[in-house]
Amino acid sequence: MIGWAEKQVYRGQEVPEFLRAWADSWREWRFDLDDLRDAERGMLFAAIHERGIGAESGASVDQRRYFAITMHGGRAVRVQMFSESGDIRSSGQLATISRYAQGWHGLEAA
Repeated sequence: MIGWAEKQVYRGQEVPEFLRAWADSWREWRFDLDDLRDAERGMLFAAIHERGIGAESGASVDQRRYFAITMHGGRAVRVQMFSESGDIRSSGQLATISRYAQGWHGLEAA
């Protein structure tokens, strides 16, 4: 899993440990799948709109996130998360994303 602020890359057993800790950090959390697109070469792109309230801070979150998911043998083998369209542009995924994600909220091709 790639693209989290605290640590840029999680591998192997780190992924479920990270996801458990992240889930525990919310008092309330939900997301809506805005879009899911199947791309070439085993890639999926997903756009979500997430909302939540932090367990300790009580801070409210309302944001969109974008994911580039590499599939192999029916399993996700790499997940890249993007919070900003600028992050997508600098990732090298822009050409593929712009072909398959036209119209995503906040995504602008260079």
